[in-house]
Amino acid sequence: MGLSDEQKEEYEDCFKLFDKDEDGKIEAREIADVVRALGLNPSEPQVEEMVKKVSPKGGPVGVDAIFTVMDGHGIVNGTAEQVLESFKIFDNQGEGKILATEMKAVYCNMGEKFNEEEAEKLMKALPVDDKGYVDYAEWTKMIFSA
Repeated sequence: MGLSDEQKEEYEDCFKLFDKDEDGKIEAREIADVVRALGLNPSEPQVEEMVKKVSPKGGPVGVDAIFTVMDGHGIVNGTAEQVLESFKIFDNQGEGKILATEMKAVYCNMGEKFNEEEAEKLMKALPVDDKGYVDYAEWTKMIFSA
């Protein structure tokens, strides 16, 4: 694959934010914080795999470790268009809306599953109309502009 110079610069800038003592290293456990700051949302098993890959003994890592993790991270960082397409699968009427309860079920049962507390926060945040439906284009705009 390979990273572009622009990507490397972005990743290095982000890495530096976490390198508090400016020694060119961060603790291996901070890898998750860096990749999350770069817009990814790895699950705990994915984080463990990243750390094992770049620091088998869990010691400090340099920016090259971030390059390694980000170059083939295998974590989908979807675009708004991809998310919209995913929601369309649940839109049987083709109206751009799905039931809020269906959306909750999707978040609780697919991919990195939400726990009950996260699901309740989701339900409070969803723009639900008076019939219990969520305009998923509006929701997608909300989550990608956050």
